[in-house]
Amino acid sequence: MQIHKRINARKLVLSYIYRDLCLQHLSSSLQSGENGENTSQPLEHKEAFFDQDFLANVQKILDTSIQEPVMIQTKITELLQENPEDEIPYYLKNFFDKRTTEDIDAEYVLKMLKAFPTFKQEVEKAVNEFTETFSFQQMDVLDQSIFLLWYTEWKEIETPKEILINEVVELGKRYSDDGSPKLLNGIMHKILNAIK
Repeated sequence: MQIHKRINARKLVLSYIYRDLCLQHLSSSLQSGENGENTSQPLEHKEAFFDQDFLANVQKILDTSIQEPVMIQTKITELLQENPEDEIPYYLKNFFDKRTTEDIDAEYVLKMLKAFPTFKQEVEKAVNEFTETFSFQQMDVLDQSIFLLWYTEWKEIETPKEILINEVVELGKRYSDDGSPKLLNGIMHKILNAIK
């Protein structure tokens, strides 16, 4: 394995996990009744990722047309059901400085994309065990994605713990907010220490 290929692959997987979690959060925030009928209940600020302005705009869509929420929900469902293997060329073509399959560790990508959904509940439970003032669901979606990437790689690929923590903390430094690296590092170490 070449290190630069694994780093590129990790970025690709992180972007896919982030996209997946964003779609799931949006889907859970859209409230429509059976058969697409608008429930007339305002959207609540359930997820930390969506602020009130965003939810207010979604609510306008819900209020103006019964068909709009159905169409949005249908599209989200379609996107969530797409095969990750089919989407890799799109990600490579449109992201990561126009990389090719020769620039990434394709085996890693395929293994991670197939595995990460199985660890969602497990990682949420593990993170919640070591947080006191907030829950996993209240975290920024990017930080949730990084935790899910880390946990899946640790379980599936068995990358050495310290190397993997350093790699995902770097992703936090690069893509998340200032407090993210410290948060990621602290909780990951707590989880690993508890499992010993």
